[in-house]
Amino acid sequence: MEEYERKMSELTEGLERISLWLKKNRPDIASQLRPGLSREEIDAEAHILPFKLPEEIYELYQWRDGSSDNFLFERYDFMSLHAAVSAYSEQMSELRYNEREEVKFFEFSFPIFKLWYQGDVFYTIVPDKPGENIIRMFEE
Repeated sequence: MEEYERKMSELTEGLERISLWLKKNRPDIASQLRPGLSREEIDAEAHILPFKLPEEIYELYQWRDGSSDNFLFERYDFMSLHAAVSAYSEQMSELRYNEREEVKFFEFSFPIFKLWYQGDVFYTIVPDKPGENIIRMFEE
């Protein structure tokens, strides 16, 4: 457990460094970060998912609940938990409806960021399975 707690504090420290940098260098973006959620709020929002969110995702959304009306990083939108859960549901519905092979690839993945690129939207995905590639792209 000690190793996990150390990792989590490193994540929190990194997120706080990002927050401080944004406040100093990009206050317009820093002001768009939504307040974090409680663990109970995260559980209530994520209860429809067919998997348990990794602890790192809990920590991320306890830090901040996405950004509003602005990209966190160039062309990347940090989705609120509600938007991410909705995007997951829509993505899975579309994949199942069209009987696409990617269903198994994305079924236990969770979108956090949207990349807006040349008029297309891609979701940046963090999988729930350890040892797999941590980023997956889904073209809408």
